[in-house]
Amino acid sequence: WVSGQSKFFAHGQYGQISQSTDAVTWTMCAGNPIFSSTSTLSWDTTAHQNYTYLSGPGVFILGGIGAAQGIIVMGNNSNGFAQKQALVTSSMSTTQRGFAYLSGANRYVTFATSTNRVAWSTDSVTWTNGTSTNVPTTPYSITAGGSYYVIGGASGTMAYSTDGATWTSATSNNSGSIYGLAYSATPTNKFVAVGNTGQISSSTNGITWTLQLNAGGTYPFHDVIYAGGKYVAIGYNGTQGVVATST
Repeated sequence: WVSGQSKFFAHGQYGQISQSTDAVTWTMCAGNPIFSSTSTLSWDTTAHQNYTYLSGPGVFILGGIGAAQGIIVMGNNSNGFAQKQALVTSSMSTTQRGFAYLSGANRYVTFATSTNRVAWSTDSVTWTNGTSTNVPTTPYSITAGGSYYVIGGASGTMAYSTDGATWTSATSNNSGSIYGLAYSATPTNKFVAVGNTGQISSSTNGITWTLQLNAGGTYPFHDVIYAGGKYVAIGYNGTQGVVATST
């Protein structure tokens, strides 16, 4: 959900990107697909890819191809995603799985499951590896808000950072793998974390977390967003979809 454009965006194999104003009717964005089916820069459909809207620069989407390289796709208007550039983080040997931007720090932050698990950039072109100490060994999700970046990982592991370079461990009060993180500045000023054991926790600062829901393992949550005045957590238990909402 891109609040600045009041649109939902979805992306998938080969960088195909669609948009919708109501999440029901979807149209393909211009410049699709970003990569052809024979392109050596094929989109990684297995990664937990993420995107964020940046006021000013436009829409950035982070994908990946592994092998110490990733892909940033930049949309410089409300409909097209025609520009692309290679993101090389020489010590990141696996696909970048998500990224976030914090205006106060003026830094983009990405993470991967390689030994050097985090990197940051001020321009999205030149990247510097951060310190992986305290970053979850198996990270799954990232968000940014207030004064902090927050990364969630396996078994409820979590870390926060003010600059994306150094990280501090946090107690998530969520025992499952944190597959989804979201933040909304207004009106809630709250972070929300969802996990695959049906637990949802929240925080007003990204550091201290409180368990809000424990639905059990039959209700695994895989992602969460804030849109339309509410947090929406979604998942799938192998039989049917799982949805939880909160204002």
